[in-house]
Amino acid sequence: IESNSKFTTMVDKSTTLSTKCTLILYILSNFDSETPIIVFLDLIELDGQDSANNEKVLWSSLEKIGISKSFALKNLIAFASDGASVIIGTKTGVTAKLCEKIPQLFTWHCLCHRLELSVHDVIKDCAGVSRFQSLMDKLYSYYHQSPKNSRALDEACVEVGIEMKKIGRILNVRWSASSFCTIKAIWKNYSGTHKHVSQTLEIELKKNIRIFFFRRGTWTLL
Repeated sequence: IESNSKFTTMVDKSTTLSTKCTLILYILSNFDSETPIIVFLDLIELDGQDSANNEKVLWSSLEKIGISKSFALKNLIAFASDGASVIIGTKTGVTAKLCEKIPQLFTWHCLCHRLELSVHDVIKDCAGVSRFQSLMDKLYSYYHQSPKNSRALDEACVEVGIEMKKIGRILNVRWSASSFCTIKAIWKNYSGTHKHVSQTLEIELKKNIRIFFFRRGTWTLL
């Protein structure tokens, strides 16, 4: 404020474990230095999800740290957000309301969100992707939900001389970059995964053979 710096606000919405909607607010400015810095500003619980309430809490959050509305109207130069209609709606969205007060305001639909939307549009036209996603989800569930399987995979990777990479999910609410990291992890873990699955199948096969012979009362054959 003392340096009269121009600044940008970036917002995103999320939901808490108790299903309460929140607004995450960041601010970007040079803060009287040559290099712009991004700073986490506030996490606000929303009483309502309409654009009017979103705009209200945005102004309130800025005023809470000493950025008056008059200063913001003069120095706020850009506003970035995801593609939620309540935020970027052309008629009643938050960006539309801000542009009414700041005509020269530059608004930006987050590039990561746009890439994610593009990927989902492509997936709709690729029927084979659903099978691939199903396979990846099963691998994720098998190792993520079972610490025992995860430890076994780690041990198998050590045996074959590689470092185990964490397996996440693909094509879900996370960024496309996260899907890429998961696919790369599965690729690098391949020899360790193959060893672990082979050992598991061998153990299960022996177990089933024992049961097969036991039901026929011929344990001596084992």
